[in-house]
Amino acid sequence: MKESGLDTAVILTNHIAVNKETSDILEKYVADGGVLITDGKFGITDELSMLNKELPGGEFNRYVGTDYIDTDYENLDFDYKGKTVRGFYGKDIVEVRDADILGTFADSGAAVTSRGHKSGSVISVNTHLWYGYSKT
Repeated sequence: MKESGLDTAVILTNHIAVNKETSDILEKYVADGGVLITDGKFGITDELSMLNKELPGGEFNRYVGTDYIDTDYENLDFDYKGKTVRGFYGKDIVEVRDADILGTFADSGAAVTSRGHKSGSVISVNTHLWYGYSKT
């Protein structure tokens, strides 16, 4: 999506609740060329605070391209394009269905994935980025 000649991206960090309505809005945004960046807290619950069956993303899971398996709380740093990036709180262990792996944890697990949709994409960072901002 372009606005005034600038590329746009939406970052959903610690965006816990995802329901059908939110999923539909995000799907349209990505289909229209938007870039959606999520972290490890994305879509854990629905609007009633009930755990979503499909993770990450609940209703939006089919657009992420991964399935959540478990969380590990060690070795959180990951490599992204040859640079070490600090992970926080935990790392999501995911099974990659149909996404590209852009970054890996030390154990070779997928740390950053990307899945294209029409002219947009969904980028998932499989650690909890929000936690790092509360530290000094």
